[in-house]
Amino acid sequence: MRNKVLKFGLIIFIFFMFGLITMQTYAKYMKKVSGYDQAKVASFINDVSCLGQSITQDTNLSLFDEKIAPGSKGEFSILITDQSDVLVDVNLLMTLENENGIPLSFSFQDQEYTDMTKLSNDINVLVNQTFSNISSKTDDKKQSIDIVIKWEWPFYISDEQDIKDTLLASKDAIVTLNIECTFIQKK
Repeated sequence: MRNKVLKFGLIIFIFFMFGLITMQTYAKYMKKVSGYDQAKVASFINDVSCLGQSITQDTNLSLFDEKIAPGSKGEFSILITDQSDVLVDVNLLMTLENENGIPLSFSFQDQEYTDMTKLSNDINVLVNQTFSNISSKTDDKKQSIDIVIKWEWPFYISDEQDIKDTLLASKDAIVTLNIECTFIQKK
């Protein structure tokens, strides 16, 4: 009996070894795949110019004549351009430093403004609506809008204002219009 168990064990051992050797031969399927992707960083190119002059940090724009007086008026344009590969929100902020109360008024699209925040907000709505009409950037990605703003120091408002205007001439009254434009990538 011992002989039978030994033969049976030997047969199983040989069968097991044969299976291991042949299993690697018959059951070895392999497949290798690979791929790649590259991405270029999106461009973020935009510009604001006024009267044909590009606005950079602390640019003197010469929006007014060197000296203004009652009856002075003029206009200037702000050209906002975006050539980015991404969609942007534009925030234009105009502030008026007018310590002496020079009675300037501004107009944009035939609407009068004395509040620079309201004027800035209305311009931002127009600019961002214009720029958002393009749902995604294409090869022709340049977008621009030209904003024309008129300003005026009325020659006559009232007799009381005429007295104030005359007093302003005896002071070194200065008015400063600040323009700041921020471009922010949309999510």
